[in-house]
Amino acid sequence: MIRRFSQCAFLVAASAFSGFAGPKLDDIVLRLSGTAQVELRFAPGEAFPAFFQKTDTSGKTVLLSFLETETALPWGSIALPAGSPVERVELKRLRSPSGRAFLGIEFGLQSLPKGDWEPKPKNSSALVFALGVKSKPGAPKEWSLAKAVVAPAPAVAPSVPQPKASATSAKEIAKPPAEKAAVPITEIRISASGAKEEVVLMVAGKGIPDYKLELSPGGAAAVAVLLRRVSADSVSKKFDLGRQGRIHGLRWKQSDSGLVVVLILDSNRVPKATAEKGKVSLAFPRRPGSPAFSWTS
Repeated sequence: MIRRFSQCAFLVAASAFSGFAGPKLDDIVLRLSGTAQVELRFAPGEAFPAFFQKTDTSGKTVLLSFLETETALPWGSIALPAGSPVERVELKRLRSPSGRAFLGIEFGLQSLPKGDWEPKPKNSSALVFALGVKSKPGAPKEWSLAKAVVAPAPAVAPSVPQPKASATSAKEIAKPPAEKAAVPITEIRISASGAKEEVVLMVAGKGIPDYKLELSPGGAAAVAVLLRRVSADSVSKKFDLGRQGRIHGLRWKQSDSGLVVVLILDSNRVPKATAEKGKVSLAFPRRPGSPAFSWTS
């Protein structure tokens, strides 16, 4: 079902956007305590954009398409924490048959709402939609897309009190600590099974790798992973995995900071990244209809 909300008094008509850049979406916030709500935060100073709503009963999705709306949030899909009634959020670039540009926000749901999401203005720059369902135990009270796409800062080791220096050992203590030697990457595994496609970057040793994500490097549909103090047996390498799944290929290149692994994707997507002893894992929602597979370097 498609419904247009231009009749709402607090939304402007499409013609009002001619000749200037539209409003800007700053963040998507889910409030998961009690009855779940979706809050769309726009940059202050502009009227709310006109939008359409489309519900896909077979795919359990709700798509909100906002007319001529900009955003600095990354394009693509991101999975939400367990227990949330919204399983994923995806930002899309859309265009109508007449050529009008839209910002599409698609919500993948555990169960469909009974009716349309009715928008209510929280203030002059935020719209709130009630989902009509409650979150499961264990879900966070609040989730923000803007905060979720920020790469986690590397953990800082606690400081250890230094022993009192003697006259004979003062020079040794004054020496700067030796920099950790690079460890080799041992294997890259890619698999598609169940509801996800996963990339696992295996490194030598039992430590938790220090990594950093870069979304859409150079504007490409890709994700770059910097593995600090990690090396490979060759300066650069490239693999083509075909175009049946989300991950079309990968390449790596040695840098001064470590090894950069670039995943070539079907479209811009934000992976769910986790780091454990000796590995970094990146998970993507599996492409509908794609075959199961496994690959290793």
